[in-house]
Amino acid sequence: MQASEIAACASAFLSGVNALDPRLQARLVELREDAGQFSEIFRDPVPPQSGVYWFFVPDGPVFYIGKAEGNIWKRIFQHTGTPSWHGDEAADHRNTIGDGWGFPAFNKLANSRASETTKSAILNGGFHVGWAATDPWQVAVLLEVYLQALCIGVDRVLPELCDKIG
Repeated sequence: MQASEIAACASAFLSGVNALDPRLQARLVELREDAGQFSEIFRDPVPPQSGVYWFFVPDGPVFYIGKAEGNIWKRIFQHTGTPSWHGDEAADHRNTIGDGWGFPAFNKLANSRASETTKSAILNGGFHVGWAATDPWQVAVLLEVYLQALCIGVDRVLPELCDKIG
């Protein structure tokens, strides 16, 4: 599934949850289908909120869907690790994030079934991220499972770096 489909389904799901039982008061705090190249979002950080996030390569399917029960930003960095420079050593890169930055410590790559395109995008910092920040935090649990199950229903497989539902 593409990031645009994931974002649209996340929004529709939360509306449906409230229609089924308004007592939960599920709220979509912020929805970003594509916040841009991950190495660039340091300029426009992810909200410190619970929610669901997805990683993808532009024009490709979402390769990971995860949840954060507390802080999306911190949870993403648990996966990616700190960015490291892989570009021209002579370049002055101390104050720039973008071309040349990558995430070789991305912990989901080990023993993954990721394609070479996905691995390259991760190692070179070229993957994108989107998210749906939710309130209350319990809604993130429901939303993650729904989106992963939806991928199985549509694509007949979980996203590449997801090893299980939930």
